[in-house]
Amino acid sequence: MSNKYPRIAIVDLEATGPNIEDGDEIIQLAALIIENNQVVEERSQTINPGRSIPEPIQKLTGITDQDVAGCPSFEEIAKEWYDLLYDCYFVAHNTAFDLKVLQEEFAKYHLTFNPKSIDTVKLSKIFLPEAKGFNLMELSMELGIPFTDAHQAIEDARMTRYLITELAQRCLNLEPTERSILQSITQKIDFGTSFFVSEPEHFIIKPNLEVTQLPELEPTESLDIIHHDALSSSKVDYILNQWNQNPHSILEDPIRPIDTATMMTLIERMLEHHSTIIVTEQESTQLKIKMIACHQQCNVVHLRHPRRYLCREQLIKLVHLLDQIKINSHDLTIVAATYYWQTTRTILDLTTLNQELDIVGVLQRYHKSESSIFSNSYYDAIEKAKKADIIMMTPVDFHYLFNSPSDLYESFMDRSVIILDAFDYFNSISDYSELKLPISEGLTLWSRWLHLFSEAGLDYSYQLLDQLIQSGYQLTDSLIRVLKQFDSSSKQQESVSLTIDATDHLAEKIHQTVQRMVRIVNELIQLDSLSIIDQDANEVINQWQQRLTGFIMKDSNQLLYLTATRIRNEFYRLVLLKKPLILESNYLKYLNQFNQVLLISLGGYQDYQQQWGYHRWVDLDGFDYLKLPLSFYPPGVRVSLPIEYLARVQDIERMEDLAEYMSKHFMDHATIIIIVSNKQQAKSLYHILMDRPSLDSYLIQAQSVTSNRHKIRRRMIEQDKNIIILTRKGFLSEEWQQFNHEGVIILFNLPFVAMNHVWLQGQISLFNAPHPNQNYDNFKAVQLPQMILNMKRLLIRFNEDYPEYAIYLWDQRIMTKEYSQTVFAQLNKLAQFEIE
Repeated sequence: MSNKYPRIAIVDLEATGPNIEDGDEIIQLAALIIENNQVVEERSQTINPGRSIPEPIQKLTGITDQDVAGCPSFEEIAKEWYDLLYDCYFVAHNTAFDLKVLQEEFAKYHLTFNPKSIDTVKLSKIFLPEAKGFNLMELSMELGIPFTDAHQAIEDARMTRYLITELAQRCLNLEPTERSILQSITQKIDFGTSFFVSEPEHFIIKPNLEVTQLPELEPTESLDIIHHDALSSSKVDYILNQWNQNPHSILEDPIRPIDTATMMTLIERMLEHHSTIIVTEQESTQLKIKMIACHQQCNVVHLRHPRRYLCREQLIKLVHLLDQIKINSHDLTIVAATYYWQTTRTILDLTTLNQELDIVGVLQRYHKSESSIFSNSYYDAIEKAKKADIIMMTPVDFHYLFNSPSDLYESFMDRSVIILDAFDYFNSISDYSELKLPISEGLTLWSRWLHLFSEAGLDYSYQLLDQLIQSGYQLTDSLIRVLKQFDSSSKQQESVSLTIDATDHLAEKIHQTVQRMVRIVNELIQLDSLSIIDQDANEVINQWQQRLTGFIMKDSNQLLYLTATRIRNEFYRLVLLKKPLILESNYLKYLNQFNQVLLISLGGYQDYQQQWGYHRWVDLDGFDYLKLPLSFYPPGVRVSLPIEYLARVQDIERMEDLAEYMSKHFMDHATIIIIVSNKQQAKSLYHILMDRPSLDSYLIQAQSVTSNRHKIRRRMIEQDKNIIILTRKGFLSEEWQQFNHEGVIILFNLPFVAMNHVWLQGQISLFNAPHPNQNYDNFKAVQLPQMILNMKRLLIRFNEDYPEYAIYLWDQRIMTKEYSQTVFAQLNKLAQFEIE
């Protein structure tokens, strides 16, 4: 260990862009100089870049052309800053940017700058692996450090100082043997990371300023968010009374989705008398359940699929292999982060790791391990769940864990089960039961084996495998011939899908071809020649045999469809899929083993049961249908239609109209959320809004265009005025925290499910009989109920989470279509529609 403490510079800069070689320039530079763990100097400099600052950078940093007008150029201050920094350990949050930019700027004036550097982004991933994100704003929230002036260089440098002190303290808290192993991993990443782990005491920067922690919500304050009221309590009284009489039931409100307050009150009441299993997909609902549990001092445990728990032994084996394999720096950082994380926890639930830290992927790449064996951590989670008052699960995990009876789960069967959103639950079972036949992947694999068979002189095996490949090509040709009938205007890569009618010629051809492939594969398995060419081949071919066999089992309740990737009208990655359209009682039989089960439908369950004259879309054997009476209806939210309705108007024109309307009417609102139907609409609308000078004061973001939902939410915190474009699913998937007390939500078009969606086409193919006006009847029976249900879900969400927002529906078709009367009749008890 070194006795001399190094001189450290914590540096941050802002620039007009990331590429100095292309003309970008530094506009702000700040540094904290640390000697012997003390800040001895703070220096900040605003710099004239000699060019205009791009509008997005001005919005991000708050630095304008006027702010830099009288400031020195970098040339004037280069030598001064070089002398300040050249002999320091260079610390920055993302050295790939800050150090690179400074090196290129100094090089312009013949100053060579190659300091030893330490990146706090890498260190944050290692020592804060459960953080939601790794930029300074997210990390400040994770650590409870107030940080209001992000993207001001001196404030970013100060925040980095607090951060590296916290990271160093976490490193010091490790047991000596654990820190020694962590150091051996980080030695292979880079010098700076390894030096930090070996001597973290150098980075405990004193004096530690008193930092006010962000206030945490007390349980009583948290419960206020849920808006309990007398109406919710009376609903719950009714539900509990009915449920006690009918312990296995599905509950639905025929007019509107059951509101969150009612569901949370129900869970509160259940916890007074019963241990409960809660099945839900929504993070926001899980958070509210945790609030209730905290208020009632109940123990909550998340129980997941065994594959979601890390096997510690597999990780340690990989660590021991690091000296023998080549592994890149990114993956080494993941290994280091996971190693540190597993030292701090007894139950290694992988879902708590940041999604960037995909240790399972690393194990698969370098250790041929899926980390899927039942680890001790999984059994520990089971034992902990047995003692919990609440067990929370996602629908897929619930289905997996209880689908097969096991001694592990017997103690759970005396609990009550509440499944929040029956449709999420049913869809998860359908997805879980889906069979996949990746044809392109199979052809690639078998072709490689064919070459190995040829070299090994295995003539008969070669002939069989050749027959298998030829059958695969015949199947591929048939499928591509059908796909090519559908023209594509796109020259870029796109995903395509096709529903295959179970009664047509293509389905019969698939069935015959797959039968032939099964016979060949069965013969290959009996030869035992695969192990000669590949030690894993026997296992793989057995998996193919199971997949192929699944595809020749005739089942009238299965949806068969094809997916592919189209690039310039060539097709790749062909996958056949088969999933159940009707969930029969054998899929759900384990539900009857529980003491009580209540599935809460947010709407549409009874409608789907009755459509097409088919009475068992979901066969819940022994379950009763409970319907809330008409007495439980609070006032709805108001929905304005602020447009003049026009028939036959192209989407792009209506988007232009929307942009114009926003420019005239919404400029006094800080937050505007636009909900669109799909990613293509999000992209088109984003580019239209970006071209509007009148909207320049807003930060405009679009899901899957500018970034993902998580990054959009993060950047909303940093800006005063925001326009956010989200898909309907994106908006509903998380609770979008409103950062302002008021704003505008624009719903662009009623939320349709397209008629060419494979699930809708599968329903039509399975249940439909020919009739004169087939398209419109299909629309009324399948698409319209789905659209109305989606609209109900959005309106109830608006009412609960955005009560101060103005809601607008932008759909020029609604007054010109035959279905408008049906839409209003279905929704008028939930919302008041106004037409401007």
